[in-house]
Amino acid sequence: MEYQYLIDVNDERNWLFPIVNTEPGGSVWEEARTIHFPMGKESLLRVTDSVFHPQPNAHCHYHREAYEIFFWSMAPFDFYSDGKVAEVEPGCITLHRPYEPHGFAFRNLTRKVGFFHRMDLTMEDGMCGALLREKRPDARKQPDFPKVGPVLPDIIRAEDPVGWPRVKWQEMNCVRHISRPLAVERFDGVTMKMLIARWETGGVKEVWAAEMERGFTAASNPYPLKTEMLYVTEGEVRFQVYDDTFVAHPECIVKLPKYGEYRLEALSDAVVYDVGGQTEWFTLLRDCASIRSADPARFADAEAMRELKYRHNCEIRSIARL
Repeated sequence: MEYQYLIDVNDERNWLFPIVNTEPGGSVWEEARTIHFPMGKESLLRVTDSVFHPQPNAHCHYHREAYEIFFWSMAPFDFYSDGKVAEVEPGCITLHRPYEPHGFAFRNLTRKVGFFHRMDLTMEDGMCGALLREKRPDARKQPDFPKVGPVLPDIIRAEDPVGWPRVKWQEMNCVRHISRPLAVERFDGVTMKMLIARWETGGVKEVWAAEMERGFTAASNPYPLKTEMLYVTEGEVRFQVYDDTFVAHPECIVKLPKYGEYRLEALSDAVVYDVGGQTEWFTLLRDCASIRSADPARFADAEAMRELKYRHNCEIRSIARL
């Protein structure tokens, strides 16, 4: 069977369900496309890519259930959230939680790559509904279509943000940047930085950046027990999964399958985000630091560390620097 490990966001062949959103007058304000469908009970690993056209309307809204994490590029824009407005720069990440009104106003073409979870819990049938509308647009009108109860919409339009004070983006809790991590751990050849904590996402995931130096390598357990998703924003990284080898470059998403043993090597200095977020990196790294200080013998015990990593859902068996 064919399994797509590497998803180049810039490759049009990877654009699923492309749509164009317009203003009432007909002008285009967003070109959006699905990159990866959600998986599992939390609707994890849903990915979209959007290019926004210049428009002053903030389209302020909030969600009942969904969590959104957006990586921004191309141009600065005005971001409305937390009752404030700030100019957000390319390279920033924004986090949007349920019932947290937010909106965006763009002066130039601006791009985001979005990662979501729980979005499809209340959106009407999620991507399955989108597929039905494309393939059988009149299906819901048919007498034999199943009758289901009403579903509350997830996206709720908020009032236009008027009078919100302007601040610097550094003063907004939901704006993150790799230069301002919540936690940092350094190892030989890689620096791990936490950008979004698990307690900020309903306990579902956390987002870390791995700043890799050229020659850094990591290898997984023989049979990883979860599907992982990585997002490369800088540099080149070579992956080997089963017998397949490929190189990920900036704007590439890497999907590592459950049970598929893998190895990675940074071919240059690189930045890779763990956007699947299932490894409990924060608690694992804190526990490692405590054990290293309190019980060096246990820290040096390979079996004890293997058990600790298993407890925190970490599939990395070893790291090294060539």
